[in-house]
Amino acid sequence: MGHENMEPTNHEPPESRSPAVSGRLPPPPRAAARRPGRRGLLGHAPLTVRLLCLGGLGLLLVALWLVASSWVVRRFGMTVPGEVAARSPGPKGTREGRVQFTYVVKGQEYSAEEAVDEAALDRLHSGAQVQVRVLSAWPSRPLLVEPAGHAGRGNGVALAFALLGNVALGVLLRRCLREPLKQRALVREGIATEGVVVRKEVGSGRRASWGVQYCYRAPRHGAAPAVADKEWQVRMAVGRADFEAVQVGATVLVLYDPRQPSRSVIYPFAAYEAIDPSADPPSGEWRGERPA
Repeated sequence: MGHENMEPTNHEPPESRSPAVSGRLPPPPRAAARRPGRRGLLGHAPLTVRLLCLGGLGLLLVALWLVASSWVVRRFGMTVPGEVAARSPGPKGTREGRVQFTYVVKGQEYSAEEAVDEAALDRLHSGAQVQVRVLSAWPSRPLLVEPAGHAGRGNGVALAFALLGNVALGVLLRRCLREPLKQRALVREGIATEGVVVRKEVGSGRRASWGVQYCYRAPRHGAAPAVADKEWQVRMAVGRADFEAVQVGATVLVLYDPRQPSRSVIYPFAAYEAIDPSADPPSGEWRGERPA
């Protein structure tokens, strides 16, 4: 759902914060909860964005694991002798190769493989001695320290890219959730007033959309809360059921931000509601139908 500021109109909505409106909701701050039948907070984000965020989080956890595991082995591990079992050159165009080595921890032999520089590889014939860093409680995760292996190289760069990627995805997710978060804040902190529906609009894009324009009186930006001297007209995107139920000219319950009165929401059409049972309006009366 979205809404935008419009130019003032000649419609004359009821005075702000009438006694009838004031009795409909408890004064702010209110407790807010998802309205039954509406999407949850994450449901407002496209599936593609949610999958990207899930993948980004997985990559971040992998990068953290690689960095942390290498640091723990180097910081708390012990150095044990090892022996080269075999070696092999790296791909053409690279200045590295791979060496296989064995080592013993607590009387049990283990084997591992790691990349090394080409210069070091030339010295590592079969049976040559190497130094291995390993945790006695985790012997299958060694690090070649003499000569220095390439394990752990680039992990910091990978972690930095993973962090930046997740920050970017977080910004994207925040944009997707901006409207429901704004509605939740208005339900919690908004000032109640009466508004009038002045227009209904059907979107002409590829995806069906419905909107309702409504007007209400509220203070100008920066004015005292008790002063209602400006008429605001706002457009709000609504669901099809709400669009069909509301009629032009109907009275609706509006919640506006006292710090920025042009930000508002039609309360019955919001994704959130005040969870105090006394705040629930009578059925139909505030869903865009004039009381009898």
